[in-house]
Amino acid sequence: MNSFELCVAGLAGMTLSPSIRIESLTTSARYAKGAVVIIDVFRAFTTAAIALSNGAAAIVMVDDVTSALILRERGVGKVCIGERRGLKPTGFEFGNSPHEIRNISFSGDIVIQTTSNGTKGIVAARGASCLYAASFVNAAATVRAIQKSGEQEVWLIAAGDGPVRAEEDEICALYLRALLQGRSPDHDTIRSAVGTLSPRLDGQTPSAEDFAACLEVDATPLAIQVEQTEGLLVARGVRA
Repeated sequence: MNSFELCVAGLAGMTLSPSIRIESLTTSARYAKGAVVIIDVFRAFTTAAIALSNGAAAIVMVDDVTSALILRERGVGKVCIGERRGLKPTGFEFGNSPHEIRNISFSGDIVIQTTSNGTKGIVAARGASCLYAASFVNAAATVRAIQKSGEQEVWLIAAGDGPVRAEEDEICALYLRALLQGRSPDHDTIRSAVGTLSPRLDGQTPSAEDFAACLEVDATPLAIQVEQTEGLLVARGVRA
């Protein structure tokens, strides 16, 4: 868009569509800039969204188990949640299960989270001007936050599973792009598409409860915005 078109758009009160780029795997996050969205549907950022919806004040995201335990020992956070190869690490209060924490009240607690893929993508996204963690449950909320930020470059990073692309993350990236472009895909169609893939979560067979929780499209009004605070990557729920 040239300068004349920008001027006309501004006078007309138009919202300019951002440049949207979809990439795969957490390694892509290190090159991303502008508004960066790390997508992990099964299950990291579904779990994070539920923790924040259930009252957590913040989530400190780290890329290894040892760091999480050390931060809890230092009193930075109260609760450790996460997984390695789908299993709850020794010493953690909760695994990486949205169903497990669905009825847990975190009531102002700071949670520390580490997962095999999602939180590693967050740590890698050093070039982001604003950074979000997303899944299906907070996709529309994430789009509203990006639109409010005014960022004109958006990177959607489908985290995947190690070196392998994950179809659910790829589909969520497409859904986010559609919303950013003003389209409204049908939720039932999305659930049906993901449901046919019979995924394995983090190398483990998913529970029916976790699978269902991860496909509650736009269930929460909270976007998860991550900011660096005193050397830590701190995620908070925001309403746009």
